[in-house]
Amino acid sequence: MVQCKLRTVSLDHCPPFVALSYLWGNPEDTNAAKVNGVDFRITKNLEAALQQLRLDMHMEKNYILIFADAICINQKDKQERKYQVGLMGKIYNKAEEVVAWLGDSPPTDVDFKAVYLIESWADKEFDEELDIEEITSRGTYKSFWSRLWILQEIVLARKATFFFNYGLRRRISFEAFEKAVSRWNEVRDPELTEQTRAVPFIFNVPLEKFGLFTTLRESYHKQAKRPDILSLLRRCQHMQCIDHLDRFYAILDVVDDNHKIIPDYEKRPVDVFTDFARDVITIDQKLDILADAGIRGSESSVQDGMFSWVPDWKAHQGEAIFQVHLYQACGNTRPQSGSAGNKYHLLATGVRVMKIIEVEPARPMSEDPRKLIGAEFAYFRAMVLDIDCVTNKRLNSNGKPFFDLAAGFLFFLGLMLLTDDKDITLEDLTIEFFVKWAAQNTIDNLFTQEILEPFLGWPDTQTRPGISWPVEDNPDRGHKYAKLFYTDMKSKTKDLRFFKAGDYIGLGPQGIAPGDSVCVLWGCNVPLVLRAVGDAYILLGPCFVYGLMDGEGARMAKEANVKPESFLLR
Repeated sequence: MVQCKLRTVSLDHCPPFVALSYLWGNPEDTNAAKVNGVDFRITKNLEAALQQLRLDMHMEKNYILIFADAICINQKDKQERKYQVGLMGKIYNKAEEVVAWLGDSPPTDVDFKAVYLIESWADKEFDEELDIEEITSRGTYKSFWSRLWILQEIVLARKATFFFNYGLRRRISFEAFEKAVSRWNEVRDPELTEQTRAVPFIFNVPLEKFGLFTTLRESYHKQAKRPDILSLLRRCQHMQCIDHLDRFYAILDVVDDNHKIIPDYEKRPVDVFTDFARDVITIDQKLDILADAGIRGSESSVQDGMFSWVPDWKAHQGEAIFQVHLYQACGNTRPQSGSAGNKYHLLATGVRVMKIIEVEPARPMSEDPRKLIGAEFAYFRAMVLDIDCVTNKRLNSNGKPFFDLAAGFLFFLGLMLLTDDKDITLEDLTIEFFVKWAAQNTIDNLFTQEILEPFLGWPDTQTRPGISWPVEDNPDRGHKYAKLFYTDMKSKTKDLRFFKAGDYIGLGPQGIAPGDSVCVLWGCNVPLVLRAVGDAYILLGPCFVYGLMDGEGARMAKEANVKPESFLLR
């Protein structure tokens, strides 16, 4: 049985101590412990961490000082939690060492191999005989990396150490882990490619997610510029926390501007989220935060006491689909907004550009590919959100990335037009499909040249240096980039629906319907889909409409003498 005593100290004059970073585990799965001689229940995962730490730390003293939040903070006292959570950043920064406990599962040969792999790769030694697939398939540590609080605990630590599961009693420093991951970018030997890709997944943390830890640690300890709270909220949507308010409270000490948020567990999430949204709008003088909001096809958030224009951070929506900063739908306008006497409502100014007249199938390219003929250009730009997936910048119709993706699109479209098999996979893609399509004289009375013309600028671009198109005599480009286009399109259009609004093709959130309005609000860099409900509007979510992403809506309204109107969002 774990036995411990509580000791109150000042963080300004504290003795050396270890701060524990761990996954709480099932709160119902507990064992008995003694705290100050009183019976106390702790989760089995915490019990295992404390027992192993005591065995591991060979110290002259007969005790060790540890900060473990489940014991050191009265979790049932909201006032104490409010005060102590405000100190969490300082606690983990003051600790002599932060030990990240990754689990209590019995060790296996796979675990030993995983530890060996990280340790050896940190020294740039590569063992080609290790079974990487076996190691990466083990999910022992997956839950640890999904916990939101570990971000602050690891980032603020002066010394961070990973402590491996029960029986191993092995430690690996954060720096060693970081070095091992960095080898991914250094190794170029094709035979080692699979191993290099496997490094960050050994403990189930994807490379880009681990990069967040390293970037934040560097910015914090070198006193460089840190991310703003909104950016980090978006990046951490995949991480989990028990209390919805911890979406904010768990990251306050690692952001550049915390908007003066003070932890208070007596507040309702709707009030914290609403106050934050208004604060962002006031400080940034933009309405871009609305791109994170919307009911997105579900009335549950509204029924749950939330409001459609306020981002619901307790709902897992993944990272923002639309990279708002790449667009400028509102032109140079600034928000004209207010509360209309109710802090839960937002009164915004803008223009209603068009109404949705038709919502298309989720996958029009495979379900009804002939509908794309005559509007290939708009569909293509919408399918990739007009963004180059390699450079993460807007597509330039004169640049190679545009032509590569467009060639892949045309190849795939040709394939869909030639087959009735709706379940066809990328493995079925062959050059012959495109050759056959490009060689046809007509498709629905349209010449191949007419289909290609929106992309080629026919015929001038045929002679453009460095440009080779997947036409009959050169199908390789389309075949080569079909998979790039397909995977990019699939990731970007997930959970979105195509729609038609006048002569425009767009992508919007789930739940949109004919009659909904596509609006451009002053200060918001992406168009929004609104639905009239009585004398107010509900925000369904952001949308992409090719031909409306760079200020065209505001210009059209001005040229047509259309007066801006006010939209009351609730």
